[in-house]
Formats: sequence, structure tokens, C-alpha cells
Amino acid sequence: MSSGSDNNTDNTRDMLGRGKAISVEHALELILKNTPQTPQPVEDVSLEHAYGRVLASEMLAPEDMPGFARSTVDGYAVRAADTFGASETGPAYLKITHEILMGQEPDFELAPGKAANIATGGMLPRGADTVLMFEHSQLLEDVLEAQRALAPGDNVIQKGEDVSAGSLIVSAGERLTPYAVSAAAGLGVVNIKAHARPRVSIISTGDEIVPPETNLKPGQIRDSNSYALRGMVADEDCVPKVRGIFKDDFGAILEEMKRSVKESEAVLITGGSSVGTKDMAERVISELGEVVFHGVTIKPGKPLLFGVIDGTPVFGLPGHPRAVQVCFEVFVLPALYKLSGLETDKALENELGSVSARLTKSIHSVQGREDIIPVRLSLKDGELFAEPLMSKSGLLLSMVRAHGAFSIEVGSTGMEKGEAVSVRLR
Repeated sequence: MSSGSDNNTDNTRDMLGRGKAISVEHALELILKNTPQTPQPVEDVSLEHAYGRVLASEMLAPEDMPGFARSTVDGYAVRAADTFGASETGPAYLKITHEILMGQEPDFELAPGKAANIATGGMLPRGADTVLMFEHSQLLEDVLEAQRALAPGDNVIQKGEDVSAGSLIVSAGERLTPYAVSAAAGLGVVNIKAHARPRVSIISTGDEIVPPETNLKPGQIRDSNSYALRGMVADEDCVPKVRGIFKDDFGAILEEMKRSVKESEAVLITGGSSVGTKDMAERVISELGEVVFHGVTIKPGKPLLFGVIDGTPVFGLPGHPRAVQVCFEVFVLPALYKLSGLETDKALENELGSVSARLTKSIHSVQGREDIIPVRLSLKDGELFAEPLMSKSGLLLSMVRAHGAFSIEVGSTGMEKGEAVSVRLR
């Protein structure tokens, strides 16, 4: 079992008996330190199912790409020397002798003073070293008037210019993008060695939580968090395992946690991380393993709980939907990256892209915590603007409308209208 107690250097407790909130940086350090180093088992993955998978071994090019010199334009395959000095007012004249068919190897050698019709992607014949574009020529029956001088290699991709045989295409520990899969297909690589996808159990707790199809009674709340988490986990090419809704019953949650830890590589439990008489998550983790920290200086998401049970990272997420989203993107994602077999530097960074935008209004913040502010982006006069979507953490609309979010640092009291912020895209 991983041990987290000696990693949490702040052992003081607040007035409610809970460990005082730690910084975001310290929390991430502890999460990654207590997330297993051993990557998932390696499995064979077919090309059509390789998107998003993490490569277990480096992918090398088995051959050159392209495998032959080919044209990048529609025009005429020629010898560059035959066009030297050519211009619109003083063209060079060549005789067209052949037409090169797509998908076929030319069975002739181009002689000096000759030209051959060729389409984009067509294979250059022996003797030709450049391609004259249609736009730079005139055709007089079978005589070609070349109106521009060319150098060898103009409008041509040489054999192996894109990829040479034996070169590295994708490193081990990288996620396969559509472009990487496309390159693999172009090179004839159809079997991929990838790490197995981590399984992530999702447990919803709370006496007030009911399924979405339920007709609500006073005080009840429909479960939305498990649906958000299912999608966010799946988006990271992990396997979500939704365990269901559990009332605030210590024994029932304890037994479900035992099953989840055995059957998954990470566990997310929602609704039980805030302080209260029915707070079960911390008790369950303490009973079966060890609580590493409880509380982070971030808003929303301050009550975040993290622990380890039999080497499995367990996250106690707040019950409010926006807090769940923030905690997942900031704290859970790096752990999932590491569990997926991504290289350490990728696990330390959020893979989501970011853009710079100017605030449309001023934002107030409280010193001593990091505020995560959702924003909606808009383009005006060629410049990107970020409209803060201010709402309480339990409200869903800001999450639906937001294109991303930015952070206000711990020591800041806010940001002014017009200031540039870095927006992490969703």
C-alpha cells in the first residue's frame, strides 16, 4: 500500500477536525507521488481502434514515405534543364510524349526536350526532376510552351522526404492523435502496441441523490455528476465504471469501495467530501487505506479529498457540479495520464490546449485561494475576449455555456477588465 502520511507535512487541523487546506501545487505533487508508476498492461490494438490510445513501444517507419518521387501539382513532368531561362515573353518549347496514369509506375524514361502529363500525386518518370504547373504553360497541340524557369525538385516530393525508413514516428508513452494514426495507416502499420485503458470507478453518495428519471420530492437532487464524470473519463480514453447511487450508509459504501478498488485503477466518489455528520468518504478511505490530504486552496473544489487504498488512488470529489468539473480537470486528469502510461512530463501537464483572451469585466477574488473562473469566448475585431460566467458552484448552466476557464492566483485580489488571461479550453 502506498503511504501518504509522511508526504503531507502539514499535520495541523482546522476547527472542524479536518486537515487544513494545502496548495494546488502541493496537492498535485502528492497525487502524482501516490499514483502507481507501473503502466497498464500492453495489448494489441487494431488501427481502427487506436485513436487516443497510449503507445507502449515506439513506432518506427517500416518504409519510406512517399515511396517514390511524386508531383505536388497538376502539370507536366519535365527536365529542369529544359526550362532554364524560360519566361512568359521567351518560353521554352517541349514536346509532350506521354501521359502518366495515377497509381501506375511510368514505364519510360523522359528524354531531353520532352514532357509528360502528370496529376497531383503522380509518380515522376525516370529522367524527370521537376513539374511545370498548368498555370505556367500554354499547350499548342502536342507542343508545350513553358513560361517559367524551374529548378530541380520544384513541385516534387522526393522519395522518403516525408518519412524515411527506420525513423521515429511516435515515441512510447505518447497518445495517438488522428494524425499519428493516419501516418501509421500510410506506412502500413496496422497493429499497434498500446497500454490497456485504466478503469475508473464512479461512486455517487448522498441520501438526497436520486436517479435522473425520478420525480423529485422536496430536498431531493437528481444525479448529474456521474454522467459528467462518465463522459470526462471516457474522453480521456479511460473506461468509466459507474457503480450507482449509495445512501449515506457507512457499511454499504465501505463494501462498494472494496469492490471498486479491486476492479479499477482509480476511484472517484462524489458527494461525500464536505464536512458534515454524514461525511463517509474520509471514514471509508481511512478504514481501508490512508487519507493523503483533505482540502485544497482552490475555488470551487476546496473540500477535495485524496487517499490511497491498496495502491489505488481514490478521489473524494465535492458534490457541486462545477466543483466536480474543476477538480477532475485540475487534479484527476494528471493521475489518469500517469495511469494511462503517458510520459511523466505529460502527466504533470494538463493536455488541454489554452488560448489568450481579454476579460470583458473585472473579477474580484479572495487572497489565499486559487479561483477557477469559467468563461465564454467571443471574437471581436480580430481579438479574442473572455466573458466570465459567474455562478455558484452547484449551478450547471455556466458549465454548459463555458468554452474554458482561467485561474486567479492565490495571492491575487482579482483581475481588471481588459487584462489578458490564459484560458484552458475544455
